[in-house]
Amino acid sequence: MKTCGQNPDDLRQKLLDDVYAGVFSGGMPAMLLEEDEFRKADEEELEEIARRHGLK
Repeated sequence: MKTCGQNPDDLRQKLLDDVYAGVFSGGMPAMLLEEDEFRKADEEELEEIARRHGLK
């Protein structure tokens, strides 16, 4: 599954940036638990994660 023009590494970085922004704003410290999931996800899993987080 292709990422609508987004390279999987770029999508992974966008997800991680959002996690870090949420953590540092104090709004969602539990998002740090997802960091490992984002780092280990393959391209298809990244697509699903992006959908869950409203990025797709």
